[in-house]
Amino acid sequence: MAARKRIGTKTGGWPQQVRDRIQTSMLINRLMACAKGEVNLQPGQIKAIEILLRKTLPDLAAISIEGNIRISHEDALTALESAVQLEVEAVAADAAIH
Repeated sequence: MAARKRIGTKTGGWPQQVRDRIQTSMLINRLMACAKGEVNLQPGQIKAIEILLRKTLPDLAAISIEGNIRISHEDALTALESAVQLEVEAVAADAAIH
């Protein structure tokens, strides 16, 4: 039977991305415990955790984008005008027959 391939064994260890995720989850768990009142953290500790989390998690702050948007419906209008023109011609042809 073949040996199982395992990540994090003696040869190689865990990838850095996995280590970063584990550390981030540990910091979040620590802040959650502080919010629940299970652990008391000093303001400096909270600030340090905040700084470290900014490096690993995306900031969900509001982003404002300014600029002018110009939408042109000339193609749609041309198609609509063509359809109306065809309808007018069909009505005129029908009237000419009767």
